[in-house]
Amino acid sequence: MKHKLFLLMLPLLAVLFTACPSDPVDTTGSISGIIRDALNSNPLQGAIVTLSPFGQSTTTGSDGRYQFSNVEIGDYEVNVARTDYRPDSKLTTVKVGQNSVVDFTLGRANSSLEVTPTTLDFGASNTHLNLNIKNVGQATMTWEIFEDTPWLSCSTTRGTVLAGQTGSVAVTIDKTGLAQGSYENTLVVTSNDGGSVTIQVKMAVDLDKLVPTVSMIGVNPTDISATLTGSLISIGSSAVTDFGFYWTTNVNMSIDNVITELGKAGNKNKLSLGRAETAREHFDYNLYGLSANSVYYVYAYAINSVGPAVSDKISFTTLSTQGPPTVVTGAASQVTSNSAVVSGVVTDLGCVEGVTQYGHVWSNKTSEPTIDHNKTEKGELKQTDSYTSTLTNLEPNTLYYVRAYATNKFKVIKYGEVVQVKTLPADIKFAKPVLASVSHNEATFELRITDTGNNTITERGVCWGTNVNPTLANNYSPSAVSSENYTVHITGLTESTNYHVRAYAKASTGITYYSEDLSFSTTKEILLPSVSVTTISNIKPYSVTASASVVSNGGGKISNAGFCYSTSPNPTITDNKKSFGKATSSFSTTISNLQDNTLYYVRAYVTNERGTSYGDQVEFRTLEVTVPTVSAVSVSDITFKAATFAASVTSLGNGTLTKVGFCYSTSHNPTINNTTVNLGTVTSLKTTVTKFTAETTYYVRAFAENEKGIVYSEETSFTTTDGGNIKLDGWDEDKNWN
Repeated sequence: MKHKLFLLMLPLLAVLFTACPSDPVDTTGSISGIIRDALNSNPLQGAIVTLSPFGQSTTTGSDGRYQFSNVEIGDYEVNVARTDYRPDSKLTTVKVGQNSVVDFTLGRANSSLEVTPTTLDFGASNTHLNLNIKNVGQATMTWEIFEDTPWLSCSTTRGTVLAGQTGSVAVTIDKTGLAQGSYENTLVVTSNDGGSVTIQVKMAVDLDKLVPTVSMIGVNPTDISATLTGSLISIGSSAVTDFGFYWTTNVNMSIDNVITELGKAGNKNKLSLGRAETAREHFDYNLYGLSANSVYYVYAYAINSVGPAVSDKISFTTLSTQGPPTVVTGAASQVTSNSAVVSGVVTDLGCVEGVTQYGHVWSNKTSEPTIDHNKTEKGELKQTDSYTSTLTNLEPNTLYYVRAYATNKFKVIKYGEVVQVKTLPADIKFAKPVLASVSHNEATFELRITDTGNNTITERGVCWGTNVNPTLANNYSPSAVSSENYTVHITGLTESTNYHVRAYAKASTGITYYSEDLSFSTTKEILLPSVSVTTISNIKPYSVTASASVVSNGGGKISNAGFCYSTSPNPTITDNKKSFGKATSSFSTTISNLQDNTLYYVRAYVTNERGTSYGDQVEFRTLEVTVPTVSAVSVSDITFKAATFAASVTSLGNGTLTKVGFCYSTSHNPTINNTTVNLGTVTSLKTTVTKFTAETTYYVRAFAENEKGIVYSEETSFTTTDGGNIKLDGWDEDKNWN
């Protein structure tokens, strides 16, 4: 029963699944990138980018960018090719909903010259042979032929050959006036890739076997006819049986082909003028029945009994039918923020007189610009030709409508189709870089963007090198700062080297802008200086003399030298220091304001541009200051009222005397609180005191004082005399008159 129920439900489930389709699932991504020139990092326009196996191709625009949208997920190969550049390819993987960025930098391709044959042997009868110039390289090749042989000429002596293509040059000899015999010479083919091939040229002159010599002088075309003019320079060794012109519309027809056609009876392109017994300076033929505005090729020919001779060809274009000119608008290139180059082609002059004025018109206001708007004027034009106009004074980041125009004597202005040109945003402008600092291997620059030009800047920084105007192809360092003022520090420079630096900024358009060039030079590498160990002398309680010498300036300049000291080991210039100033050799100074009886550590120091170095540490102890010592007092010349005291300071105690003298009293151990005689700061003390009392015993001591205190000598006693007890009327015992 269960099996039957399940079978009955199957149709119902099928209906349900059919009626409820699932939502569509996106299985695509995209690929984009930018193609740049490896030499200058500029975007490359016109590069063909092919996606394999997607099977699609696209061409880059003026910004060098390309994009493939709606690419199925998977692995792809992106191939890029451009004329004159080496092709390149890269592999990438497309993921759902993601854009795979594949950028390319293409290097310039090289051309390569190959010339065949390397020997042109005309023999006695040939007057022309072909030289094949092939470009076996990958870039467009320009070539040039050098020859100075009077009897030899080439149909052209310079040209251009695309990669893998071959050009042909007709080499013709003229035997007119040459003596019988063999002749040899060379011609040289050179190319812009440095190639050079020497071609051997040989011929023989047999005066009995000379073909005629002819040349084309010119063509004067109308719309349906042309007057052909040639010259029979020489009839050769016998009378000319036939001469004239041969014309064709086949650009690839060679002289050998013409000779073959001349031999065919009834050839309508052969224009015969009959026989000639002598040379003719010029001969003419009026050719009718031509088509207007068409290209033709014409040769002069002459035949005698030896054989035919054919000149080099001349091409001409018949004029258009009478009426207004026709012009085609070409593509835009070299688009900047304020200019663009647009091409055009005048395909039909419209009348024999040619175009009287032509150029381009443009406007950002209307989609159909006329000569009443902006225009270029190229002047008159006598033949159809391609041309370019440079549109100037454009507004940045603006869409313009451009078309070619031309007019002739009918005064009808004809316009080409309209093309759109979008100018780039205005240029990003910079202040000149400022060198903030430089050493032997580093430099810092201050940079400023003065005008963004309404660009979106994706990266900014500096680039540098040893040549003027460096680019990102040289060294560069981006800035992490996104403001208009920024600083960049670069490293890894070489000492004593001249560099050039420019600020740069990358815009979202893919264009990189650069500042003015700044030249700067790195310095010679400066090492830390070195200094000798300190020599200490003249140690005193409060000062010492320190001496040292500069061992090496490190290649720089000593800006400061001196001594640093402390009561702790390894002092630095952040501790106490005594500066000597600039020094080149030995230096010495007195360190003052020290504490007595103290252990100090001292090091010499020297400073240059690199930094500060220290000498080895030495230590010293200042002298201890004690109270002075003084000798005992000697007393002499004692009278009833006077006595002379003498003493000496026997030691200063390493200090400085502040006062010395004598103190006395009738009591033992007098001090300065008793009677004193101050004698200043002398070390030899002597004085006479005259105010004693007769027959009295006195006690005297010398004293001396320094910063540590006062000291007294041993006590000395003496007794004044009685003075003889003489007393005269009118005089007292002190010999004062009453």
